[in-house]
Amino acid sequence: MPALGDCAPYTGPDTPLMLLGREPGPDGQYGRPTPDQPLPRDPQDTRLWLAGQGRANACGTTTLAYVLRYLLGPSAPDRARLDATIRRADIFSAPELLVRCAQRLGLPATAYNGIDLDFVLRLTDEDIPVMVLIDTTPLDLTDTANLHWVSVVGHHEDRIGIYNPHGFQQELDRASFEACWNEARLFGLPAWRRFAIAVARPGVTLPAAPSADLAARGANWAAGGVAGVVNGYEALRARFRAGGLGRQTLAAMPGTVGLLGPALRTVAGAAMLLGAAIMRRR
Repeated sequence: MPALGDCAPYTGPDTPLMLLGREPGPDGQYGRPTPDQPLPRDPQDTRLWLAGQGRANACGTTTLAYVLRYLLGPSAPDRARLDATIRRADIFSAPELLVRCAQRLGLPATAYNGIDLDFVLRLTDEDIPVMVLIDTTPLDLTDTANLHWVSVVGHHEDRIGIYNPHGFQQELDRASFEACWNEARLFGLPAWRRFAIAVARPGVTLPAAPSADLAARGANWAAGGVAGVVNGYEALRARFRAGGLGRQTLAAMPGTVGLLGPALRTVAGAAMLLGAAIMRRR
């Protein structure tokens, strides 16, 4: 059965979402030999795929960039522009920032926690890209640094087709997908469960999200807080470098106060995560 590390090609039928992450090529055929041929499937063929995230910790912004390009076309912001807003240093992509970024571009976007796979597949069938947060090492509870964003692009029988921002599309069997998707940890603590972000075209009404539990709320607070601290610090440091010891430096000093809010949000989120973990053990 195909698992995450196998890089097995997707064997289901072509879907519109399978164009996500692909270069159209000079002929606009996305690598097809002729218009009536299926899309190429080999994840090992580097000629067919975008470069992906490379060695950067940018799976979230890379996946969102390709989702936006699919929905908005060539005018969509690329990963570099998204990074400038979401992750100014080489950190993870906070879910709340991904959602807000899509919404600022006029796209409906909703985060879902604790949903089932059939819900995701229904959205996929409606040509709505869904980003899911998976754990690449779900059997190793001590390894909590391998969270990874991917996007579902198709399904067939018990096979799930995903766009992997390492630069290719691949196939997972349903059991392997759900094992990787079941739980994501933060600071070593259980955080999100079956977490996803749907982004749709303007005018589409997305289903309402269920209420997030304590762990998911804490994870959102903590992740957003860390991102706020890092992004704020990087912005402040850039102003210091640009201004030297002149007026810009003095004007930047109040910005340090702006780091306090995200820092407190991080601490509060971590406390919520810890509290949720204690409650689960009882």
